[in-house]
Amino acid sequence: MLTLMEMAQKGQEIPLFTLVAQNEQMNVQLLMERVATGRIVIPYNSHHKPQKPQGFGLGLSTKVSASIGLAADEDSLTDELFKVGEAIRAGTNAIMDLSTAGNMDEARRTIIKRVPLPLGTLPVYQAFAEAVRTKGSALALEPDDFFKVMERQAADGVDFMALHSALHSGLFKTAKEDKRVLNLVSRGGSLLMGWMLYHNKENFLYTMFDRILEIAKKYEVTLSLADAMRPGAGADSLCRSQAEELVILGELVKRSRQAGVQIMIKGPGHTPPNQIATTVKLEKTSMPRCSVFCLRSGIDGCSSRI
Repeated sequence: MLTLMEMAQKGQEIPLFTLVAQNEQMNVQLLMERVATGRIVIPYNSHHKPQKPQGFGLGLSTKVSASIGLAADEDSLTDELFKVGEAIRAGTNAIMDLSTAGNMDEARRTIIKRVPLPLGTLPVYQAFAEAVRTKGSALALEPDDFFKVMERQAADGVDFMALHSALHSGLFKTAKEDKRVLNLVSRGGSLLMGWMLYHNKENFLYTMFDRILEIAKKYEVTLSLADAMRPGAGADSLCRSQAEELVILGELVKRSRQAGVQIMIKGPGHTPPNQIATTVKLEKTSMPRCSVFCLRSGIDGCSSRI
């Protein structure tokens, strides 16, 4: 079965492309050309098929994603569903379920049924949470445990997944030399780094990236590769470890496209206003023609998270 990227590459004009193009007031052939090259992604899991599909990327309207999720076992799914409803009413274009506690499978499946928009997750959150619950420690996680969670989420209909696949042991030395004001602020990245240091092993999301691609291709999951080394303070913006990770992300983008898997990049972290343009150019240079999923736009007195 062809993926959306492969269909676009073969010139197969399907109703989904026509609908997204009409909603964006873009010529459908131009949209297909950009899907084919990866400049536009349409998160659209074959097991979900959101009623209101969205395109992210070049020439399309800016999209907003709202994050919800259970953070403690006593948290109420009813409250999270209320947040989903409010986000949809406010005009969000996507929902991310970032649950780390409670019955995460039930929560996700219920949310998917209620959401007519693309739904995203960060599967490593559930994988580590389940390791704590069933094995007593996040450090007891096995790579197969993660892939079971990833496939379970994909089978449930998750449209896009954030993964810290570019984090690898070579970045540890660079990060120490950077002498950052804030070390690692990425939650998923911190969990993975702790696992790597404890086991003295490489990041399985990096070494087993082909397995990630297999699952993504099987269910038409759009990958959203996250930058674990993103700066958490304006003073750390454009440090070496951030730049080196961007190069690795660029390599993974190429592998994803070769596999026919849609991909975008999540980032880039806290950035001083005068470095926003430079940071975006660096991302686009490292990852040609790739959509960027920006984190919480906004400027305060010191930095901007774009």
